[in-house]
Amino acid sequence: MMQGSSMDIRLPEDDEFDLPSAVCRYGFYLLAPNVWDKATATLRRPLHVPSGPVEVVVGQQGGVLRVVCDRRLRRGELFQVRRQVERMLRLNEHLGPWYELYPAARRARFGRLFRSPTVFEDIVKTMTCCNVAWANTVRMNAQLCELYGGGAFPTPEALAGEQPSRLRQRTSLGYRADWIITLAREVVEGRRSLEKLETRWPSAMYLLPQLETIHGIGPYAAANMLMLLGCYTDVAIDTETIRHCREHLGWPIPNGAAASPQWRRRIQEHYDQYVPFQFLAYWYELWMGSSLEADDTPSDTDTAAGA
Repeated sequence: MMQGSSMDIRLPEDDEFDLPSAVCRYGFYLLAPNVWDKATATLRRPLHVPSGPVEVVVGQQGGVLRVVCDRRLRRGELFQVRRQVERMLRLNEHLGPWYELYPAARRARFGRLFRSPTVFEDIVKTMTCCNVAWANTVRMNAQLCELYGGGAFPTPEALAGEQPSRLRQRTSLGYRADWIITLAREVVEGRRSLEKLETRWPSAMYLLPQLETIHGIGPYAAANMLMLLGCYTDVAIDTETIRHCREHLGWPIPNGAAASPQWRRRIQEHYDQYVPFQFLAYWYELWMGSSLEADDTPSDTDTAAGA
């Protein structure tokens, strides 16, 4: 179908990588501009390169990822596409220690949680998950891509010149419009470097102080961003966490306890037995207990995201 550039990304021989598992185990894959084709087991979406957005299709053929672009790209742009695909699928993360700690996760090929090609997109999508039903999260991201990205996810430059009031009028973002415009302007004006958040050895001690300075990032959003940056030590606690602890762990947690320091501390301490993969252990239990398939969507309930 596509007649542009293509490349193969060889997967580590000792890694049990499985593309459907790497894509469909975290809900961001359902947000625009991502399109997962279950029939062909391929991921399609636009990515940004200097010459403009390029649509890519990613599929797996044995131990190789095949990446096909819809137009010809220069070598440097192909390298940028490769880096973005590697980030989305966390190809540079070594999960051997996680699988040793939680053997059932290896059998389920559970470990790589899908994320965006850029930190900016991850932060914006995390903001759209806060204190809102999932259907509205889906709507907000679709609006951003349609109105400000030409089908792709908008860059900071595409949003920085917009007024928060107009962004609120044109989308369902509400008060999140102020957060997103503030972040975009900080990035464009050089007052915030999101690249500094990408580190080879991510740690909460290093990342949290930086995340907490981002307008709109509260406890839930910060914990979610730690996971998206490859630091799994903090559990992002919302109403789904409370439901899981009630139904699967049998804890008598009262209504409205998601914001309770006592229960937050108990939840975190429970998963500290899986250090440094606390979030992965929690998410494995939550996801496998839900028996979600690749074409299912997360429950359309309000989160307790506390941004």
